[in-house]
Amino acid sequence: MKPEDTEVWSPVPRKVTPGTNNSAPSDAIVLFDGKNRMPGPTIKATKLTGLLPMAR
Repeated sequence: MKPEDTEVWSPVPRKVTPGTNNSAPSDAIVLFDGKNRMPGPTIKATKLTGLLPMAR
């Protein structure tokens, strides 16, 4: 048996291009691009939901 008999060459992965000028590579999933300036959770909201422990 030759190695070629057991090697799988499909599907061929798509080519990934690197990002330019501080941009993400072509296969990246961008979670935050810096354009949305919505405020995050406030201290009041975290006290009500109990998401973060309160410092004493």
